[in-house]
Amino acid sequence: MKARNFWLSLAAILATDLALSMLYSHLTPLGKNGFANTPDEGAHLQYVHFLVTRHSLPVLGRSKHAGYEAHQPPLYYLLCVLPYVVRPSWCRVISILAGMGTILLIALTGRKALPFDPKIGIWAAALTAVIPMHIAINSAVNNDSLNELIFTAVFYLAAVGIVQGFDRRTAFTLGALIGLAEWVKATGLLLYPIGAIAIYLSWRRRPQMRLPIKTWAGVAALSILIALPWWLHCQLVYGAPIPTQRFAQQFAGTAKAEAMIARPIAVDHDSGNLIPSVGGEPLGWPGYIGWVADWTFRSFFAAYGVPGINGHKGPADVGLPTFLPAPFYGLMLGLIVISMIGLVIAHFRRNRLMSTEEISVIHLLAWGLALVMLSFIAFVAVYFQAQGRYLYPAILPISLLLMVGWRQAAGDRYRELLCGGVVGILALVSLVFILSYAAPAAALLKGH
Repeated sequence: MKARNFWLSLAAILATDLALSMLYSHLTPLGKNGFANTPDEGAHLQYVHFLVTRHSLPVLGRSKHAGYEAHQPPLYYLLCVLPYVVRPSWCRVISILAGMGTILLIALTGRKALPFDPKIGIWAAALTAVIPMHIAINSAVNNDSLNELIFTAVFYLAAVGIVQGFDRRTAFTLGALIGLAEWVKATGLLLYPIGAIAIYLSWRRRPQMRLPIKTWAGVAALSILIALPWWLHCQLVYGAPIPTQRFAQQFAGTAKAEAMIARPIAVDHDSGNLIPSVGGEPLGWPGYIGWVADWTFRSFFAAYGVPGINGHKGPADVGLPTFLPAPFYGLMLGLIVISMIGLVIAHFRRNRLMSTEEISVIHLLAWGLALVMLSFIAFVAVYFQAQGRYLYPAILPISLLLMVGWRQAAGDRYRELLCGGVVGILALVSLVFILSYAAPAAALLKGH
């Protein structure tokens, strides 16, 4: 793919994402908690308001009116201070820009780290730009958007390092970003093993490079140096560098997995709705796993909140998401199965398709996705949080691996048709998703 065509395509993708994000932001109410598509936005805005009015960091449990997100690292909220002073809704611009940065880096990763298929990065970026829920999350005030951007930047540098080798500048930037991630969200700790895996994979292909332990030690030292002030702050304020106890207190009112498995309910896997179990049997662990998998899958692509009208509570008022019609999710599941078949095909063709460095990049993406998924599984094993957005830190591996699978499954003749069809369908669904939410959002605003 020629450079001119790449940049023109990328510009069109970014313009599409910006247009859909601005439309979504315009049509949805600001700061309404309980919505699956703007999770905890009110609490995130409270954090920014506290910074603006008190000129200090909030402390969870001590600072009044700081919100239940007060324990979060401050970088995202500091970036929102100036937009908030102009108009609170402008804080959403920070999230939108972060989302666009993520899309840009996905395209560049495909171009630089997986050159065996020159179009794979552009298609992966296009896919990310039109996932309805990704548009929603990155158009709301929350630190997930910046967290995702930093994860994507680390994946980008790690992939480039594997292909080109870790020179001093790449290693320095990688360490800086890993340290900076601790100023955004605690999940940034996952970037340490991701960075270590990347350096090992690069060294395995270049044994003449300095021992990976030396390179990794330098990256780790720099990242720890950057993260250290925040960890010291947490130690002084909460009694631990990573305040897991405060986190547990924040989630004290959140439904626990052990409570959910005892409920006499089941999940209708056609609609995603909860129904009474047969004979009043408790859900149990198998049912719970199925429930989490079902709602996580659906909410990864699209979920929204329907508010109450005329004094009647709606699903969003009691924390229940509403999903799109079942055929949409069935289609996406079928497409993912096709991609998995394509990945198996790519595995057996890998030595003909890719260089050894590109194979290592695929391994990095797989390991990165696995780490994010394992952390999510550990989380939902304690708390019921079946939300696909928790997988968005791995949006770069997800989008690139899906595209590798689809393009290998379709073959040379049909790969552009398949990729274009998937992106086109999701773009149309995104538009419908945004417009279908506008009516209940407007009703909520009128009711308040």
